[in-house]
Amino acid sequence: MRQQVLALPDVPPEHRGEVRSFLAPLLDRNEVRPGHCWDAAHVVLDSNSNRCTYVEGVWIPADDNFELPALGLHAWIEVDGYRVDLIAEFFQHQRDLAGVSPRRYLYEPVKRFSTVDLKNLPVGSCLTSYSLYMSREEIPGLSEHLKNRPVPGSKNFPALAEEFHTFIENNLFQAAQHRLTAISLS
Repeated sequence: MRQQVLALPDVPPEHRGEVRSFLAPLLDRNEVRPGHCWDAAHVVLDSNSNRCTYVEGVWIPADDNFELPALGLHAWIEVDGYRVDLIAEFFQHQRDLAGVSPRRYLYEPVKRFSTVDLKNLPVGSCLTSYSLYMSREEIPGLSEHLKNRPVPGSKNFPALAEEFHTFIENNLFQAAQHRLTAISLS
């Protein structure tokens, strides 16, 4: 995502130029790919600045059917306290090219990580999945058989990975999902 195409809808217009300038060199060096929102953590690490924070939470398209909301686990960054969702920016750029109207999202943060927090993650922490920044032993209620990371490629890997991610979604993010659903219904 090139900084020139950032719409920055959650940044006040008078601050957008400064945020674009701050992000320009970071986005030239770091790719945040659709479907890999956690890649935004690399932007925060590369910034090495207290202006930039990595955030994990949930999101929902604001124009969805709120009786059956499509809540999703998501990650974004904040620059100077303003939300910058590089994935939403990518999809909005695609919508703009196609002449489709903008899409708004509702967000509910669960946890914020500063550059220092990300640098101090224990060895073995994973920047490719949600809320794995704590050791598995620290996750309340996690079954013993899920506390050891499965080996990719092993016979039981897909089943254990799915069970783990379902647990994370249903437990660590559940309160945020309820808050966001309440906001969207009001």
